[in-house]
Amino acid sequence: MNLPALKPFFQCIAAACGAVLLLWLASAAPARALVASDGEMATLVTVNAASYVPRLAPGAIAVAFGTRLAESSLVAESLPLPVSLHGIGVRVLDSQNYLFSAPLFFISPGQINFLIPEQAALGEARIFIFNEDESIAQGNLLITNSAPALFTFTANGKGAPTALTTYDGEHFAVVANADGSLRSFRPSRPSKLNYLLLFGTGFRYAHRLRVKLGEVEIKPVYAGAQGVLAGLDQINLVLPTALPAGLVNLQVISDGYASNVVQVQVAAN
Repeated sequence: MNLPALKPFFQCIAAACGAVLLLWLASAAPARALVASDGEMATLVTVNAASYVPRLAPGAIAVAFGTRLAESSLVAESLPLPVSLHGIGVRVLDSQNYLFSAPLFFISPGQINFLIPEQAALGEARIFIFNEDESIAQGNLLITNSAPALFTFTANGKGAPTALTTYDGEHFAVVANADGSLRSFRPSRPSKLNYLLLFGTGFRYAHRLRVKLGEVEIKPVYAGAQGVLAGLDQINLVLPTALPAGLVNLQVISDGYASNVVQVQVAAN
């Protein structure tokens, strides 16, 4: 079985992750942006779409919160992603003063979900929301090489991760129910390896990536772009044979940055 190749999982991944991604498109955390008075440009708060932490990476999925950003809500319905929806666009001015138009997932009066351009330089950057050619909101964002974050079933960066387990790359089990309650999985056995597949954003270009499962650090067999959904990253790892049973914290660590902490339920082997 060639798990790093990813191809056997595409349909299963889309089914498992698509609903969660649509959920945060429609019901992300309430905006905490500064409300501008009439005649002033609104200030944006831009965060990672999976963890709601204000650190991003090239190719990561971001959410900009603000006020009066669009007149209505609209979701992108085609690939490649558009750089304008109903005349609304996002432009990123990177630390080298290069200006990029960002691909868009979703627009609404209170938030815009977009993709950090792959070519954006690392460092402090500026983000501008445009309505046609008029700038209507702006803010700051930080772009680092790695900004690991895991999507969760409740779409708030907490609780159960959007993840699958598989013994054979053909049959998959989710680690949580639709309501976010956990479903247990077993560690690997010497004669039967169990793989855990995690989905997030912001770590496709990471170096020295590890997954911390309880007190155990695991080197994945694959960490990078998921390959089908824009901005979605994937980690494949072999579950160790020796894992403590019960509720276990899980976190991704790379390049000195840590993801949001999520929980999984490990069954006794």
